Amino acid sequence: MKQHSGRYNPKSIVIYLIIIFAVLAVYWKTGNFDFINFDDGEYVYDNPRVPEGLSWDSIQWAFGFSKEALVFYWHPLTWISLMLDTHFFGINPGIHHLINVVFHAINSILLFIIFKQMTGSLWKSVFLALLFAVHPINVESVAWISERKNVLSTFFWLLTMLTYTHYALKPSLKKRIPMLIFFILGLLSKPMLVTLPFVFLLLDVWPLRRLQWFDAGNSDPREHLPEFRKATFGQLILEKLPLFILSFSSIGISVFSVHSTSQILPENMISFPLRISNAIVIYIKYIINLVWPHDMAVFYPFPQHIPAWQIVGAATLLIAITLSVIVFLKKAPYFSVGWFWYLGTLFPIIGIFQSGKWPEMADRWAYVPAIGLYLIVAWGASAVFDKYRIPRNIRIFGATAIIIILAVCTGRQVEHWKNSKTLFQHTVEVTENNSVAHFNLGAALSKEENFTQALTHYTQALLLEPSNSKIYSNMGTALARTGKIDEAIIAFKKAILLSPDYADAYLNLANALAQTEDVDAAILNYQKALALASPTKIKNWVDQRLVFHNTIGIALVKTSQLDKAIDHFKQAILLSPDDKDTRFNLANALVRNMEMDAAIEQYKKILSIDPNHIDAQSRLKKLSAYQDEFETAKKRIEDQLAPNPDNPVLHYQLGRFYENRGLPDKALESFRTAVDFNPVFWEALYRQALIHAGKKEYDKSISLFKQVVSLQPENAAIYYNIACLYSIQNQKTDAVDWLQKAIDSGYRNWERIKNDPDLENLRQTSFYKQLINEPAGRAPKR
Repeated sequence: MKQHSGRYNPKSIVIYLIIIFAVLAVYWKTGNFDFINFDDGEYVYDNPRVPEGLSWDSIQWAFGFSKEALVFYWHPLTWISLMLDTHFFGINPGIHHLINVVFHAINSILLFIIFKQMTGSLWKSVFLALLFAVHPINVESVAWISERKNVLSTFFWLLTMLTYTHYALKPSLKKRIPMLIFFILGLLSKPMLVTLPFVFLLLDVWPLRRLQWFDAGNSDPREHLPEFRKATFGQLILEKLPLFILSFSSIGISVFSVHSTSQILPENMISFPLRISNAIVIYIKYIINLVWPHDMAVFYPFPQHIPAWQIVGAATLLIAITLSVIVFLKKAPYFSVGWFWYLGTLFPIIGIFQSGKWPEMADRWAYVPAIGLYLIVAWGASAVFDKYRIPRNIRIFGATAIIIILAVCTGRQVEHWKNSKTLFQHTVEVTENNSVAHFNLGAALSKEENFTQALTHYTQALLLEPSNSKIYSNMGTALARTGKIDEAIIAFKKAILLSPDYADAYLNLANALAQTEDVDAAILNYQKALALASPTKIKNWVDQRLVFHNTIGIALVKTSQLDKAIDHFKQAILLSPDDKDTRFNLANALVRNMEMDAAIEQYKKILSIDPNHIDAQSRLKKLSAYQDEFETAKKRIEDQLAPNPDNPVLHYQLGRFYENRGLPDKALESFRTAVDFNPVFWEALYRQALIHAGKKEYDKSISLFKQVVSLQPENAAIYYNIACLYSIQNQKTDAVDWLQKAIDSGYRNWERIKNDPDLENLRQTSFYKQLINEPAGRAPKR
């Protein structure tokens, strides 16, 4: 007898609406929630591809095996789902949340439809679906954007079940094709579906009753069941062979993906006996959380020790329940099916084989396994009520009360997922010795610039996990932001010592060193960070690199290394063209470097970004006035030159104006013209020599200075300048000769000789050492 599904009759539509209302009632508020700083960055806002939306390149990336694509494991359809979100709605956490909610609502409806079709029981199926829809244990799967993989893969899990139900009525190749397609799509969303073929074997026992030799109990006479095609056990296995092959292939890809990204934990990190013990205990803990949902957290730290009584007690209880369900297999087959559904679907993520930072347990892992226990509750409660002939209105009241209580608990649990701070504050409160919670709460507080409290939690995290380089790096950042630069540098160096390839730590150290004006060490660490980081990481470092270039630029300005400072400010502007502070720093450096026109251009750019930038307005006004004065003075000289074009003094004055305006080439032209008209015009030769020295054209500068010496043999400063130029080029013998000549000519600025960086290459010469040790006023003789 063919059973009408009833999917489109008014009663079913009302049930769909009830389920949707229940889901929205507890989860609608997530549309106003933020990302959290635990996995959401890797999945969405810091991901190399997801923010760009959907494209052919991003699809290839999703199906590829790059380290970024395998950041957790291979799940290309999940990546594509998140890319579709950003393609149409941008980086909008509310939309990501609501799409998770939509999937959960659809999953709840599908669960109702499937069990209604398989069992013929309307109200048990409704109760089962509502338990799934509003139970607090599912909050993590729905309210966590990163768990899109969970709700999406379950969507395809349920569609595969639905198509299998249709297939089981009258098996055919045509019906098998959509089942295989949905199964593959589920595996592409998350490997969780590897256990589904085994679940189908359970369903073949009950409620499909497909085994020829097994009578799975009597159905409720009020339920009108469809007649599913009978088969032998061997036939049932054979028809599922393609599903098993796909499952084992998915397991192989998953193992490859976690190995290729080094996520497998070392054997000595968590001992195998401890993993087995924990697996036994948490099977019972999940049941406790389902019956009494309390103290639920996003991360439960893996225990270092489990009391023997817990292990023995949990193992005894598991064995007792398993033996009981076997005994009652025929009388209460739903008990067996639900129990083995729970045990089997939870097994792959029970923690025996681990990757990444594995928790003791995780609420999200119960999303599908708990359906087996909901099944036991829905059908078991009905059996008890039937046995004791409980009136229908009491049944309805009891079921409604349970759903309302669970919905209230879920609503409260959802509130904790508002943002990183609320989530990890709650996690710290309900768990103990949780370094992950303390670390992420510290990061959330740092984002709010509450660095004092952040440091408290980082310190607590380090006490629990003293070899975690990331904690040291984040702590260093918080210390730097509170002005404790020396302590920050120590923390960053500790992070690097623990993880020598930790690119973020090198960048953070570079920023801290830049603040101490240790320019060389800062640049060295910055370059190390860039060498270690992937292109994606470098792209995501925009803000930190901006800080580095600005800080280094400011330090270089203080030491009058203006050209280098200007170069760093320009690099910062390439990273963020609309950053007003960077442009202001650049403009000020250009002014000090006498590049007035370029400075004016930067001040104008700042005002185009922010017309109310008071400092830029003031500086531009002063520079404009200076420019007007320059143009007036320039015009006056040019007017004087018009009737006297061969006047060297006027050409010299014009050159000085150009020099002061930061126009060295024009200045050189005027000085050369002055010398053309007056070859012994030593001041014009001197200015040319200085300009060539500034342009690092040392040979030209020395030649010009020597011409000045021939005209001004008693000018000791000229000898000194020549000595400096030879020293810069590491020509020590010539440098010492000219420094001796300077001293012989009366040069006595001993403080400058001691500190002038141009003489650095002479510091270790015997002449220089003797010179510095001589009493003031006397000079050594070579």
